[in-house]
Order: sequence, then structure tokens, then C-alpha cells
Amino acid sequence: MADLQPQSDPWLALAIDLTFDMFRITITRQKDRNVLPHVHLMLAFIFSLCKLTESPDSRQLGMYCVERIPWPELTSFLGKVIELEGVDGRTAKAGLTLDFPHPERGDSRPLPEDYLIRGLVWCGKFFPHHWFSTNIDEESRLLELASTHKTRAQRVIYLGICISKARHQETCTRLIHANL
Repeated sequence: MADLQPQSDPWLALAIDLTFDMFRITITRQKDRNVLPHVHLMLAFIFSLCKLTESPDSRQLGMYCVERIPWPELTSFLGKVIELEGVDGRTAKAGLTLDFPHPERGDSRPLPEDYLIRGLVWCGKFFPHHWFSTNIDEESRLLELASTHKTRAQRVIYLGICISKARHQETCTRLIHANL
């Protein structure tokens, strides 16, 4: 990954800029619950970028990406999600300890978008080891159960806490603690 550098590859730089420009547009739709799957995947990606900046081999690429994240808009979006959904105590604890949040007993199935990113290099250690061990047929994976929105919102909040902790975004941390 050390040879992939936005400064020497204009196409990579354009792809990164396009990704975060689209994300900026998405998170301006603060009350639209239909954007949560996209936000969830982008936050999982951003969380992996925060880890990428810790590695000497990929620090420059990671920092290039992290510098393009629309932090003020993201903080505002997360604040609105917290305001609308609240912060579950288990979610807050999981975020502060960086442990993946396990849903309540009856809801322990992956979110539909989890299947889309399973196996990608950047989310290799994001999911718990047995997260995909339940046999669910292809069509059932995409079903939005009644609990899916709440689970997804809590996952977005969890990732916001993790990113805040990893990047020391104090504003985001204050919002989360104020709404516990």
C-alpha cells in the first residue's frame, strides 16, 4: 500500500475527493433515515482509515483521506442521530471500549449492508469472528426487519464514538456524553 499515494496518482486523489464529496452531500440529509446504510458503511470505512494512519507504511495515504472527511458536517449529522434516536447504554459502552456492539438476543443478525462489505480488506477485523455464522438465505439478508432501523442507528452512533475516540474529536464526544 506504500506505493499508492494520492500525490503521485491523480486518479486516486480524484476518487478519494469524489468519495468524501458524496459523503458530505449524504450527511446533509440529517432527518432522512434512508441515508443511514450509506453513512454506516462510510463510518466503518472512516474507522478503518483512522487505524490506517497508525501504520507507518500507510500513514501518508490514511492522513490524506482523513483530512478530506467533512468533520463539521459529520459531527452535526451524528448529533442529529443521537437527538432523534438516543444513545443506548450498551452502544456507548461498546464505543468507548471499541468492542463491537452485539444487539439484544433476538436481533443478533447482521445488517443487510454488513453482507456487502464482508471480506473487503479494510473491514477485515471490523466484525466479530462469528458474526456471519448464522445461516440466512440470500433473499432474507436484504429484509429490513422492524428492528433494523434502531440497530443501524445504534451502529452509526457506535462508529461515531469509536471514530471520536480514535481521532480525538472532542465535539462529537461531548455530544455523546451529553445525551447518555
